[in-house]
Amino acid sequence: MQADKQREVYLGLRKIALQYKSSAEVCGVLMEMGLSKGEMTLVALDEGAVNLYTSSGGGYIGMGTHREPQEASEELLQMAPAFLTYCEPVSGYPLPREGYTRFYLIARNGIFSAEESTEVLGSQKHPLSSLFQACHNLLSAIRVVADRKRAETPPRKPN
Repeated sequence: MQADKQREVYLGLRKIALQYKSSAEVCGVLMEMGLSKGEMTLVALDEGAVNLYTSSGGGYIGMGTHREPQEASEELLQMAPAFLTYCEPVSGYPLPREGYTRFYLIARNGIFSAEESTEVLGSQKHPLSSLFQACHNLLSAIRVVADRKRAETPPRKPN
């Protein structure tokens, strides 16, 4: 039952991100990865939101308020319009299969998507590999902040 609730929350957060609108050519990027134990969604929006959701219940919200993710998100959103040509307009938003990565580019004239094998994207030989790398730079920036927060949090005292 807990897993069902976690998935429901994940899908709700994902839906909110996909409904975002702005006048920018590309105002949002979602990178979704199909993993062995579910899915992961990275969100970067031009209003400053940077979030990471997992269908298993983990993630980070509000990372855009920190310098490292904010800068990586800005770089990602700046380069995103160049990748519209590799994406198709969509009206449905399926999750990627295991071993695949799906991008959603939220543009002023609709949502565009492309999916490819994660392995192929990581090879740096696919037209979307640079977008994939920019998303991973954002993931690294999120990890930097998360690690710093963990190091700053005092350990809990045993009861």
